[in-house]
Amino acid sequence: MEIYGKEYVVGDDKGWSPDHNVSSWPEGKKFKAGDVLNFKYTNPSFEVVALINYPGYYEACDPYPVAKDIYTSGNDHVVLEKGPNAFVPFDISYCKRGMKLKFSMGYQRRKPGNADVTPRTRGR
Repeated sequence: MEIYGKEYVVGDDKGWSPDHNVSSWPEGKKFKAGDVLNFKYTNPSFEVVALINYPGYYEACDPYPVAKDIYTSGNDHVVLEKGPNAFVPFDISYCKRGMKLKFSMGYQRRKPGNADVTPRTRGR
């Protein structure tokens, strides 16, 4: 059995949606590498694109050159990796309305007894 960190539902009860300011959702939360983001949505246009080397592309809402993974289940679980993590919806018009997230996970150590597991997972 693999052990991960804390699980967070992105957007809390509103989910991964353009109906609220999802980009401010992380404020006040303390994320660590190994924590799990649960993206919940019903609209296929909200499919989650994880970006690599995102500077510039994240701000421009252009996921195509730097898409690392695409999650399509509507109940996607993504483990935060060490270093930069960024997520945008498949439909860039929603991204331009503020539906996007980015994190920079430090290289801090976990307390003894907690696994520091950061595998890539797919939501398919």
